[in-house]
Order: sequence, then C-alpha cells, then structure tokens
Amino acid sequence: YNLLKGNNPSAKVQGDPVFIEKEFQRKNLKIRSSNSYEINLDNFYKSKSLEFIEKDPAKYIYLYFKKVLAFIFFDFNSTYPHYFNPLHIAPKVLISIFGIIGAILSLRQKGFFQYVALYYIFNILFFAIFFVLPRYSLFLLPVQILLTIKTFDYLRGKLVN
Repeated sequence: YNLLKGNNPSAKVQGDPVFIEKEFQRKNLKIRSSNSYEINLDNFYKSKSLEFIEKDPAKYIYLYFKKVLAFIFFDFNSTYPHYFNPLHIAPKVLISIFGIIGAILSLRQKGFFQYVALYYIFNILFFAIFFVLPRYSLFLLPVQILLTIKTFDYLRGKLVN
C-alpha cells in the first residue's frame, strides 16, 4: 500500500492515498476473502506500483530524488498546515545542512560516527522509496544532532588551529 501511495501517476512527495481509494476500491477488487487477504491485497498494490514505475521510470526516479531532498531539507509543495512556519523551517534547514556536512565528514573517518552517518543516509534513501511525511524526519533528529555536533567540532578545530 505504501509503495503504491508514493508511486502512482498522481503521487507527490507526500504520496497520494486518494488515487488508491478512487482507482482500487477494495470492494471492486477480485481478491477472495481468506486468512491471507491482507497479504494478497498488499501483493496487488505492490504489483500495481511496480507497473507504474516500469511504465515511466524517469518520472519515478525524478520523484525519488525529490523525496530525498524533501526528507533531508523540506518539501516545497507540502500541504501540511503550518509546515512553512519559519520556526519550523529555519531550524530544520540549518540542522539538515550541518547534519549532511557531519555525515560527509564522518564517512571519511573510521569509528562510531561513520556508522551514524551510514544509518542516516540509508534511512533517507530507504524511506524515499515510499513517500515522505514531515513526521518521518523526527526519528532521524537525534542522528542529525549528533552529526551537527560533529560538524561544529570539526569547525571549532579548524578555527582554533
């Protein structure tokens, strides 16, 4: 369901559940009721989303990169109320910039922070396969804070020396 929500002809960065509800109403699907109904329904949604991706891969690759950028920084086309409030966007953009710098710095050094950077990057790349909601970035906030601290520590070392 989530793959189709984020990868259908009318999908945006935030996904589009209305498309699924309109095009694939459960009562009209030819899936028999059984103990494995939910599994069969998920397989149906997965096959439909893969059909859309295979039909127009360039569109979905472009959408994937938009989702990655929206996950790291912010979604320019968000429909969430108060999303563009400066008290939300300014800290998010700043911590994202310093977090990315910290991830790049951490990848170049062996140790704990290298794993933190890999965790951060792989989570972003994985979640962007589906769709991105503002609340999804909350669980990466502690990681971004650690990577931001790494950036400030690096900058402090450069300024002091």
